[in-house]
Amino acid sequence: MKIRTVLVDDEPLALERLRGFLAGDPDIEIVAECTHGLEAVDTLTRETPDLLFLDIQMPELDGFEVLEALDPEHLPVVVFATAFDAFAIQAFEARALDYLLKPFSKARLKESVARAREALEARRQRDRVDALLKDLEARQQRCSRFVVQQNDRALVLQAREVEAIEAEANYMWLYRGKETFSIRGTMASLEHRLDPTTFLRVHRSWIVNVPLITELRGREGGKVSACTASGLSVPVSTGSRKRLEDALAG
Repeated sequence: MKIRTVLVDDEPLALERLRGFLAGDPDIEIVAECTHGLEAVDTLTRETPDLLFLDIQMPELDGFEVLEALDPEHLPVVVFATAFDAFAIQAFEARALDYLLKPFSKARLKESVARAREALEARRQRDRVDALLKDLEARQQRCSRFVVQQNDRALVLQAREVEAIEAEANYMWLYRGKETFSIRGTMASLEHRLDPTTFLRVHRSWIVNVPLITELRGREGGKVSACTASGLSVPVSTGSRKRLEDALAG
């Protein structure tokens, strides 16, 4: 995987040297070069690189001020490259991965890139784990059944049996075959709790169970309805038609 890299230094010769040293690494993709702090902030916000080589003493904003201007949740891996050793402690307090003291050798830069590669891989692994945990949490919170009231008894409906859900004020109507049940709640509160691989919101007031759709039927004005085996006809908004067709095709 390419390491999208930005170089920031107010000295053209320093940029040229850094660029030349990095040229032999097939994993490094230099997406931008900047010569002052304000330009760096704009570029980093736009490009969101993986790796940043950053000078400290520059016009307008110094290297530390550049980092302070960025979103701390989306900082790249930072390697300071400077001619001054007095900022080393401050650099690591700013969560820099490495501190290159000019003039540094190609071998020293190669070592820094190797550390950056390891740090990025570790970050990607953490991101994958976080994504899996969030997905697991979402699955655990998903609504797999409904408890509804029918006369003097409570019934349990499996979500997979519900053909469609219609919202009306603070109530929702659940359609199962020829039966209709009501529950309190709103479409917005329920939509994110339903399995998105099964249920799709196709209209401002309707969610449909995609596997239970038997056909799409044309309506006046070029619109369509999603029809189920029980004869239920669910209106599909123009903006939702393509998503529904893709879901049915998948």
